Amino acid sequence: MAAAVAHHGPLAMAALYPAIARRIFVNGADHYQAIRDLPAVIGTALDEAGLPTELAEAAGTDRYDAGLRASHDEGCGPLGEDAGTPILHLDGNAFFGPVLTSAPAGADAVSVFDAVRLLATGPHVIQIKRPMSARLDYGPACAVES
Repeated sequence: MAAAVAHHGPLAMAALYPAIARRIFVNGADHYQAIRDLPAVIGTALDEAGLPTELAEAAGTDRYDAGLRASHDEGCGPLGEDAGTPILHLDGNAFFGPVLTSAPAGADAVSVFDAVRLLATGPHVIQIKRPMSARLDYGPACAVES
């Protein structure tokens, strides 16, 4: 991911992140197997995202580690290491969440964002949580080559 962003800009993450996540979490298979097959998973995800498959080589090096650590520290620093993800930064505030069972699109996504932004402006709001009421929906499944 860090190599893709370094060579193709931050929008590369928007295509690559879901392509990798679907291969690890969606297909109904043992996601630990997908992690064991990570080089193949990364290669097919890069291809799906329209990025050069040669970027997969970066996963086996430490070339991008410093940038990755800096990005992690910038994102997680305001909340500490025990906050979990996702962490959002809005209007000078950082907070954990929202955790959704599926990603909204269009007007629904705008409504969720507006609601989160409104909560973020409340200086006394520190957490809102309820029990998970639906299975997680990671989007469409994709073929994983083994």
